[in-house]
Amino acid sequence: MVRLNRLRRLAVLCVAPVLAALCVVPANATTTARICSTVNIPVSSVGTGPPDLNIVGQLCRPDWQTPRVVQLLVHGATYKRGMWDWQQNPDVYSYVSPAVEAGYATLAVDRIGHGASSHPPADQVTISAGTTALHGVVTALRAGTVGGIAFQKVVWVGHSMGAIHGWDYGGRYNDINAYIFAADVHYLKQSWLDLIKNSVQPASPPGYFTTIPGKKDDLFYRTSMADPAVIAQDEATTGTLTEAEVNESVGLTLMPPAQSPTQRIRVPVLITLGEFDNLACGPPDGLTCTKANVLALERPYFTGSPKVDAVTVSGGGHSYLHTNAPAMYWAMINWARTVAPPV
Repeated sequence: MVRLNRLRRLAVLCVAPVLAALCVVPANATTTARICSTVNIPVSSVGTGPPDLNIVGQLCRPDWQTPRVVQLLVHGATYKRGMWDWQQNPDVYSYVSPAVEAGYATLAVDRIGHGASSHPPADQVTISAGTTALHGVVTALRAGTVGGIAFQKVVWVGHSMGAIHGWDYGGRYNDINAYIFAADVHYLKQSWLDLIKNSVQPASPPGYFTTIPGKKDDLFYRTSMADPAVIAQDEATTGTLTEAEVNESVGLTLMPPAQSPTQRIRVPVLITLGEFDNLACGPPDGLTCTKANVLALERPYFTGSPKVDAVTVSGGGHSYLHTNAPAMYWAMINWARTVAPPV
């Protein structure tokens, strides 16, 4: 049976005017049972030729139907695939659970250089190389070699650097049916760039970096809306990043609209942002992150898209592991249902 506490929470969240249009309890959500498995996907680092890298992911789907649509969940810097199915209080923090309740399959992957996936030398862990590897994942999803289901549609859900990979992907490939770009816009606060430079330390393998303990709350959280236990677990399980990833990400973020690869995206786009996402929003040098301001900033980057929408969540930060996570999750899922229904 659907967990009643989740449905009660959703009913409350849907009263909020900013989310009311997107908050709809899935009509077919009659069970929370799901089938999940760990998958290994061989991919090529150059896009052609024999596979030389391995991407590890978690594939989940409802046990009551076989979806024709899969959401590809792409994590950001210093995170891994587990961010999408957070095990502390999952009724609040798991994105996978409500997506499966809505009827979708999900594939949460560790990007190349992260988690359990292959770790090439740091100078080879770039946005462009990661995008090439993720194209191999999309190809496998459509071919039916991941979990035995040949998915008809793929929805890209990228958080932070995972969204930036999506920008790059949309400029190079045309096999995604809709994009959800979470927690990233084409603006970066100089104050946040200064903060991140002083918040990382060398990690393993050589050339990789990770966050200094105690720094993630300032980097990614609105602490008044976050559970200290969740931040502590985030710190304990933090991932890595490389200088090459960061440099390419900054370049894509600050690129003028006319030069951006996003101009080649020809499918619907949703941009989601927390009101206090510290990368782009708030003092001393950030935006006032309202829906109107986000759309004014982002629409010039997506002139080829037939539909560009935005959702901002009051009180939210950069990480979606805040107490208001269900508000953002259901807004994302129900937007996806309007452009790529799960069955």
